[in-house]
Amino acid sequence: MAKNKMFSITEAANYCAIGRVTLWKFVKSGELKASRTPGGHYRILKEDLESFMLEREMYQLEISTLCRTNLTRRISQHIQFI
Repeated sequence: MAKNKMFSITEAANYCAIGRVTLWKFVKSGELKASRTPGGHYRILKEDLESFMLEREMYQLEISTLCRTNLTRRISQHIQFI
């Protein structure tokens, strides 16, 4: 992934596993650096987002881990109903 990759608010929120509104509040308060497009949308540089995450000891949620957890939970629930 390119170092100068830019995320929308939704993409950045998904990347660091927090809510979109929560991330937007960090941007509005100035805690997370973001730029605005001519259309008024926010864009966040990947390096700024990763610095923000490191400062707050946040870690990127791995999709594969989340999927395995949900799959295991579903299998466990199914087994309990049998």
